Amino acid sequence: MTVEDRQLPTICPSQRSPMSVRIGPTLFSSIVEHALADAPLECCGLLLGIIHADTVMIERVQPAINVHPSDRTQAYEIEPTVTFSALRSGMNGGLSLVGFYHSHPDGSTAPSSVDLAGAWQEKLYLILGVRNGEVVGATAWRLANAAEQFSAVELTVS
Repeated sequence: MTVEDRQLPTICPSQRSPMSVRIGPTLFSSIVEHALADAPLECCGLLLGIIHADTVMIERVQPAINVHPSDRTQAYEIEPTVTFSALRSGMNGGLSLVGFYHSHPDGSTAPSSVDLAGAWQEKLYLILGVRNGEVVGATAWRLANAAEQFSAVELTVS
């Protein structure tokens, strides 16, 4: 499947989320390394952090194994016990599960209809596009309403 073949859900690029996300370069590099190591499969993991007003500060990433039962080149699934464990340990460390990350091995950085089907409202989605052994882009999204539309979120690596 190519980027052009991917079914895209409704995306509101003009309706940018008022939220922004900030992640340090070391944490971002660990996500990049995970995406490259798992290619051509989609990698996945959890984002734990703190919300300050309209800014989400990613303080920890937790890589996960993609356990999707069918085509892991087109979809991901995180073992529910891993998510539950992160929720529990995050609360103990003062961090919240603020979102998830995953890669698209076809290079796309926009959420797909498969992403929309499994999305949690109010959570962030960091998507890395991987092509020919390198990350070609990264975007952040948020499903913030019942209309099932993703809104772009400003992503800052610093």
